[in-house]
Amino acid sequence: MTQAGMSLTFSVDAINASGRQVCVEIPYEFPLTLHLDGHEIATLMTLGTHPEELVLGYLRNQGMIHVIEDVASVMVNWEEETAWVATFHGNVGVDQPNGSRVSSRFGIDHDWAREKKPLLSLQWFGKSHL
Repeated sequence: MTQAGMSLTFSVDAINASGRQVCVEIPYEFPLTLHLDGHEIATLMTLGTHPEELVLGYLRNQGMIHVIEDVASVMVNWEEETAWVATFHGNVGVDQPNGSRVSSRFGIDHDWAREKKPLLSLQWFGKSHL
């Protein structure tokens, strides 16, 4: 497994309320396209601090890997903004269409937005919302 974590913030020059130039640290999200056994699975948005754990957690959460012993390798390449995961068994749990986008912003950019049905339904005082 690579240790490809990036710095949480980067420095930019800004002008403060007094009109002075100051150096401030700001976070930045990076896209990371996840491939599992050669199949493009999703593009995750990440701050980049623990990319290997992010992709393994995503794959586990989606049911694409079940135990860490299934994983042969995890390689992150920030120049190409990709993460490559190989399993010992090949194609473990791959049934998701290629190119899904998943955002850390509460799933707003996820392919669910293309579906015409809501993710959840709320009942409030007997009336349906969403």
